[in-house]
Amino acid sequence: MERLEEILFCDCGIMEMKMEKLHIEVPPSPFHALSQVTIGRCHELKDATWLVLVPNLRFLRINKCLKMEEILSVGKLGEVAYMVGIPSPKPFLKLEFHPLNHF
Repeated sequence: MERLEEILFCDCGIMEMKMEKLHIEVPPSPFHALSQVTIGRCHELKDATWLVLVPNLRFLRINKCLKMEEILSVGKLGEVAYMVGIPSPKPFLKLEFHPLNHF
């Protein structure tokens, strides 16, 4: 996963993405190289809080996720921060504007 640059979740039945406690020294995130995430037509997904683990996220596309309530769940942020051992996550620092691409 440490070299993964782009990931696409499409037409999936995922309800929630969970991370187990990480014991990683370097890099601090298993998604350090990931810069592009596309989530589409995942009708059961309610949030994408796991994205706080993507420090170099530049492009994010979320489309037609019917039950999506919020991108980052405030209630889950503390849990995710604990899992990766960071006191206060600062998501989306490198996010860029990108025109919508429909898929």
